[in-house]
Amino acid sequence: MRDDLVALVARTPVWAALDERRRRGAAAVLVSVARASAGSGAVVTLLRLGSAGDASSEPEVSAISLTWLRTAPLRADLTLARLVVQSDEPVDTGIGPGLVARRVERTVTGALSSTSQVAAPVPGSIWLAVVTGTTSAPQFADDLHDAVLTFTAGLHVDRPQTAAPDRVARERSH
Repeated sequence: MRDDLVALVARTPVWAALDERRRRGAAAVLVSVARASAGSGAVVTLLRLGSAGDASSEPEVSAISLTWLRTAPLRADLTLARLVVQSDEPVDTGIGPGLVARRVERTVTGALSSTSQVAAPVPGSIWLAVVTGTTSAPQFADDLHDAVLTFTAGLHVDRPQTAAPDRVARERSH
C-alpha cells in the first residue's frame, strides 16, 4: 500500500515541483499517515500537503473512523451514547437516534484539532456505533462535521434472521 500511495502522489504537479529532499519528506509523511490511518480503523483519510511554493505550509490531516463498541451486559441506548460522546445534542442516523458532539482541543504540539463524534445505539442490541471525525485543519472543521453526519445517516445494520432459514420457509408456506 505504501508504494501505491506514494506512486499516486508522485503523479501530481505538486510532487514534480518538489526537490528530492522534500519528496523524501512528503513520502515519509504519506507513509506515516497511511500507517496511522490503518491502525486507527479510519474509513476515510484526507491529507493536504500544501503548496510546493509555500515552505511554511504544514501538512493537514483529516480522518473519519467507525468503531463498534460492545456494551454487554447492558443494551446499547442513548444513556450509554451520552457517556461516550459527552453530549445531549440529538442527531438522526441510519440506525436510529444518536448523539453528536463537537470539540476543539489543543494537541501536544500546541496546534488546534477539531473533532466531531456521533454515537448511535443499534436498537435492541449490545452494540454502539461511534463515528469520529478529526482534522488538524480548522478551516475544514465544518466540512468534516457535515461529512460525519452524512456518514452516520448512511449507517445500516443487516441483522440475521433469528429462526433457522428452513423453519422460516416452512412457516411461510402454512
